Amino acid sequence: MQICKDGCGTHNPDTARVCLHCQRSLRSALRLYNPGDCVRTYRVGKIIGWGGFGAVYKAEDTRHPGSLFALKESLDPGSMISFQDEFAVLHQHPHAHLPRYEEMFIEHGSGYLVMEFIPGQSLEEVSAAAGGPLEETQVLGFALQLCEVLDYLHRQNPPILHRDLKPANVRLTPSGLIKLVDFGLFKQGTDKVISSRLGLSPAYAPVEQHPLNPDHTDQRSDIYSFGATLYHLLTGELPETSFERIKAETDPLVPPERLNPRLSHHVATALHTALSLAMQDRYQDIATFRRALLGHAPVVLSPPPAPAVRAPQAPVVVPPAVRVPQAPMVSATIRLPQPPPKQPAWIPELLKVPGGPFLMGSSAADKHADSDEKPQHTLTLPDFWIGKTPVTNAQFRPFVEGDGYRNPRYWTTAGWQWRESEKLVKPRHWDDARWNGADYPVVRVSWFEAVSYCRWLSVQTGHEFRLPSEAEWEKAARGPDGRIWPWGNTWEMNRANSSEAGVGKTTPVGQYPNGASPYGALDMAGNVWEWVATKCGKRYPFTLEDEWSKAYLEHDVARVWRGGSWYHRQKYVRGAYRYHDNARNRYNDRGLRVASRSPMPGSVS
Repeated sequence: MQICKDGCGTHNPDTARVCLHCQRSLRSALRLYNPGDCVRTYRVGKIIGWGGFGAVYKAEDTRHPGSLFALKESLDPGSMISFQDEFAVLHQHPHAHLPRYEEMFIEHGSGYLVMEFIPGQSLEEVSAAAGGPLEETQVLGFALQLCEVLDYLHRQNPPILHRDLKPANVRLTPSGLIKLVDFGLFKQGTDKVISSRLGLSPAYAPVEQHPLNPDHTDQRSDIYSFGATLYHLLTGELPETSFERIKAETDPLVPPERLNPRLSHHVATALHTALSLAMQDRYQDIATFRRALLGHAPVVLSPPPAPAVRAPQAPVVVPPAVRVPQAPMVSATIRLPQPPPKQPAWIPELLKVPGGPFLMGSSAADKHADSDEKPQHTLTLPDFWIGKTPVTNAQFRPFVEGDGYRNPRYWTTAGWQWRESEKLVKPRHWDDARWNGADYPVVRVSWFEAVSYCRWLSVQTGHEFRLPSEAEWEKAARGPDGRIWPWGNTWEMNRANSSEAGVGKTTPVGQYPNGASPYGALDMAGNVWEWVATKCGKRYPFTLEDEWSKAYLEHDVARVWRGGSWYHRQKYVRGAYRYHDNARNRYNDRGLRVASRSPMPGSVS
């Protein structure tokens, strides 16, 4: 395929000599792959985008039919070095809001970067389709997700700066997940050495990044671009460029509240500060900008951060760009050793529960046993993974502040109808300091909310999370031998937050490590009851079924809790004890724990 890059941009067949549309010569046309062509094991599907020195293709890995990737091609030897740097740094940072980097290689003298294919639209396309300002609540939903990933990048040592943040480089997936893409101008560190990666998008770039007056860039440079991006989305207009603004006697930037009178005062103020021309007048960090956008704190500026001292790093040995003048095919591949992925703290840690038989229910010798716990029987389960602790407020927060309570796709039909009728936007005790500590278990969530959280978490991570079944929960709590409590058959009140402990409320998760289950799971006796997927009334011997199927979850019936709570005595915190309630009820001793059929990077296996 030939693209008339000097004329009209028309796609022309390989055999054409002049453009079929504008009749210009195709002597200097951009020559790209056709659909169906293969680059190594990647079969090109279509062109996603192109520029003067390369293109991005949607491609399938023929080794794994159906697996789609973005294949980024560079025809410029200088850009190949950038590809090598980008891959070397970013493949080490898996994150829900970043694309996954697969590999980088050189083929036929061109460089290729293989990344996760991200479906959906860019925020530039979303804004263009709206034809004007987007709703503030919608934009803040995007902004909170961007705050999370920018804060993560900026906290690395040395910090990672994107330096090209704009609506076109932010993808919105069909599930509502935001992905920050195109790190072609990224830089590590905040030292005063000017990056060799020059380039900018004028409306979004701070003045220190302008090639006519370049200066060092740091986290505040990304904050300017972030502010310009939000300005565009919230007003439907591009902001005046920083270079034009600094040359003018009077700042020509139109206040965002004038273009969109419905804008909240605190949001407009946050944009004004982020778009300050002088770096020292902007927010010091993303966390401060985030608080200002949400109106949680007044604008407080801190002194600019000191330049970071870049720690010595072992050089990454990569092959030089390959020149192929009339030479046979030359190939080179860079595959760096993969470090253990660092799992973000908002994703619950998982522990493996090995498959095999276990004793479910209570024996006749257990004086605490109720009739619905009998007969004790042997049940065999496959491998599964269970949350190390109950879900905490910190882990539940992205669900609340993202689109968890606004997107019906995460909810069962009955659950969404109930949420709409109650106008719910958060757990019932969310703003109560007695219950909302970051490392405390989230409480006052219904079974409907527990299910929607698991579905939301699955979308954000690309890994299936769910509620455990009764059988899975019990095995994870007791082990295979039918012990009464996670630690054994003798009650010891210093091993659990039950009523005997006298705390009178929840405690931070993991405060009772000597009460761990045989698999290392914490707080499975006391602290909070935990919702499971199972419907109430199921008799023993327990029969296995798919409790995470849509049909099973859609039944609006009472569901089971397990584990007891801070309010209950030793009888009720036994591993075999069963209780149930209406799926709508929300109490201050009720939380949840996640499960999965497979491990996730960062979990203990």
